Amino acid sequence: MNKVVKALIAGIAVVCLSACSPMSKEAYLERFDEFVSEVSDNYKTYDSKAWAKQSEKYNKFLDEWYSKFKDEFTLKDEISIKANQAKWYYYRNLDDATSTVKQLLDAVDIKGMKQKVQYYIDNNMLDDLQKFYNDAQKAGKDAQVAAEEILNELNVKIEDLQK
Repeated sequence: MNKVVKALIAGIAVVCLSACSPMSKEAYLERFDEFVSEVSDNYKTYDSKAWAKQSEKYNKFLDEWYSKFKDEFTLKDEISIKANQAKWYYYRNLDDATSTVKQLLDAVDIKGMKQKVQYYIDNNMLDDLQKFYNDAQKAGKDAQVAAEEILNELNVKIEDLQK
């Protein structure tokens, strides 16, 4: 009976793991978008344990699941994946950037500059970083549109470049 229970548990684990894995390129792209959106919505609430869990999920997207579909991705898909990677790193390292700036200020406080920079961190820095991020995202989209226009003028299809 003990062996039957163990076999049943192992079977359930296999089914659960396969159910978690995206079954198509489209599902992978959609789930990666959803994952990054979840991180962007909740990053302020994550502690080190939650970040470790999110990092584990992120690594599955980049290693295990990406490799399943890498031969199917179009140039547009790859750009979307890179954009999600950039968003992930932005949110993942935001606290580290703030912490690093604070440590630097503790080490060197020139004429009360620490208070001014601390005020900036507390009041404007996240907005400025978000604006920078939005500008970078817009620039990426503009670059994509420009590349597509050039390829259209040259009468070259993106799909032909990926063969």
